[in-house]
Amino acid sequence: MNTPSVSHMQKAAEILISKGVDERIVKPPICRALWLCGVAVRPYIYIQHFKSATCYFLAMSITWGGIMRLTSWPSWTFSNIMASIGFGLFMTLFNRWFYHRSIKKVDLPDWADLMIEVQKSEQAEQVVAPDS
Repeated sequence: MNTPSVSHMQKAAEILISKGVDERIVKPPICRALWLCGVAVRPYIYIQHFKSATCYFLAMSITWGGIMRLTSWPSWTFSNIMASIGFGLFMTLFNRWFYHRSIKKVDLPDWADLMIEVQKSEQAEQVVAPDS
């Protein structure tokens, strides 16, 4: 199988959802937005944990710190920066716990096995509805 396309990623997500994985885990808004833009990013649970945790940590820290700076903090102080980092760390740990708990509930296939399943599914669809 060549480089997976957006349709492969969407099909993989649908297969995971049919296996019982929560849709919020498989297709969070960022993945759906990237797929709409034509970027073939893996379903969220197949992104390396360190990468996804780092991105989530940075997003939470910067977003929360920015909102707090605009609404209630008069300036950036060391304690405000530490509060932003602490919030990002707390939210990342909670996020990792939620994903770990949710993934543990189902027998998650390896990425290679899932891509083979996607390929079989696409072949079955081509047999059922051949192009004219």
